[in-house]
Amino acid sequence: MKVITLIDNDFDIAVHRLSDMVMADFSPDLAVGVLSGGAVVAKALMERFEQAGLHCSYTQLRLQRQSTPRKQTPIVAWTIRVLPTMLLDWLRMAEAAWRELTAPKTMPADSISLPDDVADAASKSHRILVVDDAIDTGLTAARIVAALKTINPDADIRIAVIASTMKHPLITANYCLLPHHVLVRFPWSADLKPSHK
Repeated sequence: MKVITLIDNDFDIAVHRLSDMVMADFSPDLAVGVLSGGAVVAKALMERFEQAGLHCSYTQLRLQRQSTPRKQTPIVAWTIRVLPTMLLDWLRMAEAAWRELTAPKTMPADSISLPDDVADAASKSHRILVVDDAIDTGLTAARIVAALKTINPDADIRIAVIASTMKHPLITANYCLLPHHVLVRFPWSADLKPSHK
C-alpha cells in the first residue's frame, strides 16, 4: 500500500485520464457527484465531457463516513500541521487497514433516500454515472447505486473513481484510474499540508 498526492497538474492529468476511460465506452446523460471530493471530480469530468461534445446533466448528494467530521476538528487540523508527511502517510495506511478489517462484507439491509432533485433527475435518465474520488469499503457507492436502481431499475448505472483503496469493496467501480491499495491525498484531503502544494 502506498500514499500519493494528486494536486494541481497531477490532479488535472488524473481527471483527463479518467474521463478518457469513461468516454471510451459510455455516454452518461446524468452524472451524480458524491460530496465533497466526488463532486470536485465530477465537475472536472463534466468540463471534459462538454469539451468532447457530450451532453450530460449533473446533480450531487452527500453521503460520508462517520469519521469524516472528526477529521475536521481544530485539534486534528493542528496535529496535521505539525506531523511529518511520513507519519501522516503511515496513519493513512493504518486507517485503511483498519477499515478493511472492519468493513461490512455484505450490503446492509438499511437503505438511503435520495434527495428529491437527485431522484427526479435519475428517474428521467437512461445512463447514470456515479462519481466519487475513491472507493474504500464500497458502502457509499453501493447504497447510492441501490437507491438509483430503486428509482430507475432500467437505467445503466456505472461508477467512476480516481482510486479504489481496498481489495474487496462491496461494489467495484466500472472506471478506476488507480488500482487497489493506492491511497490518494487530494486537494480537499484533511491531511494535505501547505508543503504538499
